[in-house]
Formats: sequence, structure tokens, C-alpha cells
Amino acid sequence: MPESESRLRIHRQNAKRERTRFYRRKKSLFKSGYDLHKQCHAEVHILIRKNGRSYILSCAEGGKSPFSDQAMVL
Repeated sequence: MPESESRLRIHRQNAKRERTRFYRRKKSLFKSGYDLHKQCHAEVHILIRKNGRSYILSCAEGGKSPFSDQAMVL
């Protein structure tokens, strides 16, 4: 296998690993925020930044789902 293909494969594996780590952290924060919302009946807003993008996890109001998940570019 040529060196450039090997480097590309390693780069893709690293990118996949990083995405997996990011989504695990995001899921963990999402659960912590939801638990806090349930216990304290508080509005909870969590901002996560990655690669120039901001992901906002926030509690919803009314009869909507307790949390919404949206990506924003700031």
C-alpha cells in the first residue's frame, strides 16, 4: 500500500475516533442537563464548541420534548 493511502486511512480512522468521542461527550452532557432540568425544574442551556461550530443543548418549554439539540455556526 502506498504511503499516501496509508496516511489517508490513518487520518480517516483518527477522524472517526474523534467524532465518536465527541458524540459520547455530547450524549453525556445531554443526559446531565436533562437530569438537572428534572431535579430543579430549571432552564438548562449547554453550549459545546467544536471546529468552529457551536452545538446548543437547551431545555424546551411547554409540552415539547425536554431538550432540543441544534447546531449553530457562530
